[in-house]
Amino acid sequence: MRIFYFRHHITALLIALAIVATSFFISALLTDNRIQEIRSIEDKISMDILSAETQFALLELAACEHLGETFLSQELRDLSQRLSYMEQTLGLENPEVVNLKKYYSLLQIKDYLLMQRAREKCEDIAPISIVYFYSNKGGCRDCIRQGHVLSRFGELHEQVRIYAFDYHLAFPAIQTLVALYEVEENLPALLIGENVMYGYLTLDDLYVMFPDLLKDLEEEKKDKQEDTPINELLEAL
Repeated sequence: MRIFYFRHHITALLIALAIVATSFFISALLTDNRIQEIRSIEDKISMDILSAETQFALLELAACEHLGETFLSQELRDLSQRLSYMEQTLGLENPEVVNLKKYYSLLQIKDYLLMQRAREKCEDIAPISIVYFYSNKGGCRDCIRQGHVLSRFGELHEQVRIYAFDYHLAFPAIQTLVALYEVEENLPALLIGENVMYGYLTLDDLYVMFPDLLKDLEEEKKDKQEDTPINELLEAL
């Protein structure tokens, strides 16, 4: 009987060890795959950063007609999506994420300054710039809501460029931007032109400030309706 129980315990122990070993192997495999995926993303980001910096240098020399073709480049938006993925994967406090966030913020500031110079040079085709200050600290729910509204606003109007900065990121370039426009810690905050606006703004609020964009949107919808065959309109009803 004792031998039976002894064998039973040995078998249970071996099964438990096998389960632990299997779990460890699977965890290590998933971790390795995750690291490889992150490294692949980092390599792509490095290439995007180099591409963006080169584009900025070329745009400074470009004529207005060429500026109009390159204003709506997706490099910064693509880089923003990859940064968001890394924040979710590695966490907001991860050193690599923080450094990448600083670099991305610097690229945004460079692009913002380029757009300011372009507005002086090519007023008719220069995009509209909205600088958005948010915070990841203290559970700023309005910051999250404002981010969604601005993303939607940018999707509806390609001529709008949204620049988003973490107000509390310890980075001299952002601190200088905050000091230059005297942005207070009353977030979310939007810098539009020379004016800073505080608190959550809806799409309707934004259209009050940019009535021409609302007019363009309504005309675009009207044109789409006129171009749509009558049978499709009836089916939509």
